[in-house]
Amino acid sequence: MGLSYRIAVLSLLLFYVVSCAPSDYSQALSAYQEAQKTQKLSSLTLALKKLAQLSPETYQEQLVLAENSQEKLATAEWALANDDYHTAYLASHEAYRSFPSADSKQVLIQSGRPLLTLLNCLLYTSDAADERSSVD
Repeated sequence: MGLSYRIAVLSLLLFYVVSCAPSDYSQALSAYQEAQKTQKLSSLTLALKKLAQLSPETYQEQLVLAENSQEKLATAEWALANDDYHTAYLASHEAYRSFPSADSKQVLIQSGRPLLTLLNCLLYTSDAADERSSVD
């Protein structure tokens, strides 16, 4: 095969890579922006996976945070389903703090409601104890 044939093949290959990459990147970025509007963790993670493949230096760190948050959210959802509100609250809080999403916020609120009564009770008990131990 001649040199001109190889150059033609390399040129076509280069053209294909250059012409496809921006389109893929634009589509992935658009999907990520749509996912940000809904704040659904699964959609955000999926879009970040594609972006991290196309531009790892820009999106890899966010992808790791989203995947870790997804693991914590799964733990929180399991704990909530088993009425372990304390574990659900802690896991969903960690998920929300590391990578905010509507999913982790919802579990955080659901698991926090049953704990609110307990916290109010503890606060009342603590205030009552403070009043008894104060010196006039």
